[in-house]
Amino acid sequence: MSVTNNLPSSRGVIRHILEVVLLVGAYVVYELIGKYGVPNVEAVAFENATRVISWESSMGFFWEQQWQEWALQNFHAAIIFGNWMYTFGYWPVIFTIAIALYIKDRARYVYYRNIILVSFILALIVFSLLPTAPPRFLPPEFGFIDTIQIYGPSQYTARDSLIYYNLFAAMPSLHIGWTLLIGVMFVRSRVFIWIKAFGVMYPILTFIGIIITGNHYIIDAAGGLGVMLAAYLLYEAFLKIKHRMPSLAFIHYPRTD
Repeated sequence: MSVTNNLPSSRGVIRHILEVVLLVGAYVVYELIGKYGVPNVEAVAFENATRVISWESSMGFFWEQQWQEWALQNFHAAIIFGNWMYTFGYWPVIFTIAIALYIKDRARYVYYRNIILVSFILALIVFSLLPTAPPRFLPPEFGFIDTIQIYGPSQYTARDSLIYYNLFAAMPSLHIGWTLLIGVMFVRSRVFIWIKAFGVMYPILTFIGIIITGNHYIIDAAGGLGVMLAAYLLYEAFLKIKHRMPSLAFIHYPRTD
């Protein structure tokens, strides 16, 4: 067999490039909305944060500060774990899983990638309409501390990191939405039981991490769940329409489940 037969086809290379362009393009849109989507975004985000706290308090479940304080006083290791979970248990894990799926099961990868993209579009709309400052940015009278700034790691500490991500995209929590989707994917997979167990624990540990580190409110997690559920239903509805319209087949590879 010649060496050239082992090289990827030009069509395959183009598909890989387009995949990268799609993902990078989505991130660029996210960055632009974070910087230019809302005038005076920081002031608006802090106003919305106080509204969230007021609403949660009126509903009887403004527990975030109490949970963080309890962990700081009684289970300090949970704070350190939560910091690292928030920083390295999200994008590095998601990218690793995505690359593995892309290589091993392209159809499944595209199915879940498309749901994530739909949820991303929905989340961007909410980010634009309701920019919200996370608890760790609130004034001291609210009782929160920035555990990542104090205990590290340092990736999410400085305000000038706004050039890399949207600091005021607390609502909805895509940490919850996307880790929940990955969890569902693992639970549904025909794999080892420990993989299924990871699928159950991953979003639960993420939820604990985002709350006790002061990065999200409880209602943000509910918003992430809602956005992901809406994205799933919308994409499944699209797939039903696509089956009746073959011209749309280029958007999705054949399903395997």
